[in-house]
Amino acid sequence: MAKPAKPAPRWGDFSTTYTPVALTVAKTQPSVVWIALRTIPSFPDVAIMQQTPLEQINCVDTTEPPRSVLIIEDDDATADVLSIRLSQQGFTTYKAHTGHDGLALASAHHPNLVLLDLGLPDTSGLAVCQQLVDDPATCDIPIIILSGMQRPDIIRHSRSAGCRYYVRKPYDPNALLVLIDQAIEETELP
Repeated sequence: MAKPAKPAPRWGDFSTTYTPVALTVAKTQPSVVWIALRTIPSFPDVAIMQQTPLEQINCVDTTEPPRSVLIIEDDDATADVLSIRLSQQGFTTYKAHTGHDGLALASAHHPNLVLLDLGLPDTSGLAVCQQLVDDPATCDIPIIILSGMQRPDIIRHSRSAGCRYYVRKPYDPNALLVLIDQAIEETELP
């Protein structure tokens, strides 16, 4: 007859030999790691650890600044939804409702990416795109145009103005996040 399997050890049951382990945590933003360890008689160096900020554990560099996106969109609801969604993904967002304000924010904050609507109240989104590309201070910022325009040549005009991607409204928000990540990664390559 076979022997029954040995049950898994419980907290406080130190009759089994334990092997110490190393913990590596990788996060891009400051965080707190909770580690609860019991003192094991055969390993007196292992003790109960309290809440420890990740920055105090020398295993991860958390000094990388968050990525940022400038949203130039005249519709408040659309701009707010984009801002909330991007913030949930760890982005810092800036919002402008006019082309003039968008150009000023781009120069002031130099975001990692610009999401640009074409139908702005004060100027054409294509003109804003061209100004961002022509300005030496902002020419390296990738631009994704989000628009519902149905003109047959709008994509060609958008690309010639300097945008990286053109996304037609309504769009899949998950696909947009993939494009945002891809556009930023492409500009960060050496």
